[in-house]
Amino acid sequence: MTQKNMNKIIVDEQVYSLNEFVGELQILSKECLLHLNGVNKITKLNLQEHSKITFHLTNDTQLLINDYWSNENNNVECIFDTDHNTKLDMELYLEATKDYKLVFKNNILGDNNKTKIAIHALTNDTGKIQIESSGFIEKNTQNNEFLEELKGLILKNQPITFLPNLLVDSDSVLANHNATIKCIDEEELFYLQSKGLSRKVAINLIKEGFLNKLK
Repeated sequence: MTQKNMNKIIVDEQVYSLNEFVGELQILSKECLLHLNGVNKITKLNLQEHSKITFHLTNDTQLLINDYWSNENNNVECIFDTDHNTKLDMELYLEATKDYKLVFKNNILGDNNKTKIAIHALTNDTGKIQIESSGFIEKNTQNNEFLEELKGLILKNQPITFLPNLLVDSDSVLANHNATIKCIDEEELFYLQSKGLSRKVAINLIKEGFLNKLK
């Protein structure tokens, strides 16, 4: 049974349609196919652990996801299937204090689609992150764009692993992806401390700047 209010929808169904929605989306089903129509903006996405959700962007659909996860939505698989003339823009900011594993799959199945995936992942004193992100462009599709950027910042010694895959089966496409992982910059810390900040405050400032979103 689906519950709705002005800014939040709770879905407890395996198949559901979303039309011109802006707000928080909570999926209670372990596996859900979500058909999207029109312009949609998800400000908060809540999924069950060990679940899979498929976002089907029908023709002329736009989807914007801009969210911050802190150990939320762990061990989930998110699939994006796009038809024609769609726009997908996903920005995720992840902070882990426990082991964290995510899978994202992007299937561009039609023409004139623009997909942009940006993920910033950060580990603290405990917990590691593994993210698998794949892009597939269907054969004989035309005029598609797929851009993916994965960035990781390690504050202490907990690892971050990115597994990016890009499978292009079309000549009419602009496709690019990159992945970078770094530790906190001691020279940057020294500079901030020279301005009178404590080491702890300096680290938090760098952390907030990397996540690019206040919690």
